[in-house]
Order: sequence, then C-alpha cells, then structure tokens
Amino acid sequence: MLRWLAQTSPDPTGGVLLQYGAIGAILVLAVWAVYYLYRRQERQHDQERDSWRLMFQEERQRGDRLEERLLGLHGEIGNKFAGALAESTASMREWSETMKNRGDR
Repeated sequence: MLRWLAQTSPDPTGGVLLQYGAIGAILVLAVWAVYYLYRRQERQHDQERDSWRLMFQEERQRGDRLEERLLGLHGEIGNKFAGALAESTASMREWSETMKNRGDR
C-alpha cells in the first residue's frame, strides 16, 4: 500500500518519504534540526558582531574625546611655554645689557 501511495503521490518528495517511512521522517527531522541550529548559530554570531561593533564605536569615541583633550592640554602647555620663553629671553637680554654696561666701565 505504501508503494501505491508513493507512486500515486503528485509530490515526488512525499513519495520518496512514504517509501522510506520512519527513516524518511527521521531524515526530515534531522534536516529541520540542522537548519534550526544553523539559524540559531547565525543569529548568535550576528548579535556578537553587533556587540563588538558597538564596543569599537564607543572606544573610538572615547579615543576621539581623549585626543581632543590632549590637544587642548598641548595648546595650554605651548602657551605657557611661549610666555616663559619670552620672559627668559627678556631676562637674558637684560643680563646681556647689564654685562655690557659693566664691561664698558
């Protein structure tokens, strides 16, 4: 009877499964399980990729903020250094003039 159902079935896949009976049903379940596990693994991979992407984006923003702060500090140090350098240059000129005046006497 199964062979007759398999031969008269319009769907060739159904005919093959009817021919194989329990083994066919187990095969269908196995294929479904593999597909389900593959999709679950793929979703998990996508979630991990998204979390890594978010983490990298946050770290990049943090690095940009720190770089901006560092450049500001470099600017402040440069301004202070320029002021100190100008003062020391003026002091050296004054010392040089003083030494010239002492030498002229």
